[in-house]
Amino acid sequence: MAAVKTERIFELLLCLSQHERYVTRAQLRASLEDYAASPSDEAFERMFERDKEVLRELGVPLVTVSVPDGDDAQDGYRIDKAAYGLPPLTFTADEAAALALVFD
Repeated sequence: MAAVKTERIFELLLCLSQHERYVTRAQLRASLEDYAASPSDEAFERMFERDKEVLRELGVPLVTVSVPDGDDAQDGYRIDKAAYGLPPLTFTADEAAALALVFD
């Protein structure tokens, strides 16, 4: 991936993982510099669709729902943190002692 694309996808990942509620396309376009700089709605849509696909290919559990917006509904996006987080870490007594020595 090109550096610009990698940075944009990382920013998208951060944006979606920091919100508890669903984020709409309009909110994402306003929040992320590369999306805001898109020359047209069509260019933004294509870029966003590609970026969503990349996140899914990387194993990011991207959730999409219909979010009420007045009389209309929009797609909203977020990352399922429960499915994306690491399991709790457990250490044996010897492992914990070794870590304490390293980080003390």
